[in-house]
Amino acid sequence: MSLYFVYPFILGVVLSFVWSKTKNLFQGKSVAGKAANFGFTFWFLTSIPGMWITYSSFPVSFLMIASWSFSSLVQVLVGGLVISRMGII
Repeated sequence: MSLYFVYPFILGVVLSFVWSKTKNLFQGKSVAGKAANFGFTFWFLTSIPGMWITYSSFPVSFLMIASWSFSSLVQVLVGGLVISRMGII
């Protein structure tokens, strides 16, 4: 149970390390290309482990997990487009 509460802190440290090592991969591409690359990478690193924890910890159906994963993918792609247009990535 304690791992469930420590998970966001561990994820934050891992993502900051990954970002510092890979931020140069997002340079030199179009706005949409950077947004898609960032969105899919972020979704894969955050949503998939989170949905795995949810599916293994709570009594929810696989269809519910799939719909949450899809909506999360759409959200991070739109978020990636927004921060790409702002010039952050």
